[in-house]
Amino acid sequence: MFHKSFRNAMVAVALSLPVVSLTAHNALADQRDFTVINKTSSPIRHLYVSYTGEDKWGEDILGKDLLAVGESTLIYFTGDDKVCSYDIKAVFEDGEEAEDYKVNLCETETYSFTEN
Repeated sequence: MFHKSFRNAMVAVALSLPVVSLTAHNALADQRDFTVINKTSSPIRHLYVSYTGEDKWGEDILGKDLLAVGESTLIYFTGDDKVCSYDIKAVFEDGEEAEDYKVNLCETETYSFTEN
């Protein structure tokens, strides 16, 4: 049920933010596509992925869903832009935040949030 509602939310995000979207994966995967894994003790409430150097975070790609402890989700990119350097931010249900900068998504298949 989580995955179905999560996918539906991401289709809506894909319509408003074509940079990052969760949709049915096509046969030709974008080299920036990656899996986010929550290896923390708190669910992720908000997740943001933006070009490195952007002044503000884009849309929350989780929408109303949570990424539960121990779960993962696939992030798919659309469009012709081939920028590889992205910043990633998670806001956890307990209020904690984690940010990472200049992640080369062209060379990364998974990204894990872990405890400090």
